[in-house]
Amino acid sequence: MKNLFRKLNPFRRKNLKDSNRSIYSIEDIHKIIDREIARADRNSHEVSFVFFEITDSHWGRSDINKFANMLAQRKRMTDELGWYDDKRICIILPDTSYENAKKLADSLCRSSGELTEYLHFKIVSYPSERFPDMMSMSIK
Repeated sequence: MKNLFRKLNPFRRKNLKDSNRSIYSIEDIHKIIDREIARADRNSHEVSFVFFEITDSHWGRSDINKFANMLAQRKRMTDELGWYDDKRICIILPDTSYENAKKLADSLCRSSGELTEYLHFKIVSYPSERFPDMMSMSIK
């Protein structure tokens, strides 16, 4: 029954060409973001999004794959991982506060080895009064 659900669930479709691990496509991760925001509203829960920017010239294809694999290994079963746009990977953390999302992001940065100094992230938590503005801000 579980396998049938996975085949029928449109959010289970993965774009595998970016790493050996499963990473959602840009289109799918945006659908999942909308779904998690609706779920947070419905259940009065918090959801956090961590956006890792991968634009520096120090990032090679193998570096991106290595980092994506690390993210996929470290995420919880309830978390989702995908490309937010051409330059950012997003990890969606349901039922996670800003503070706990920051702890995870800091830990992931420390674990990224030689790429640590080139790794930048932004965290957005929902609900937040500033949420719409924060989603459009660039990472600094």
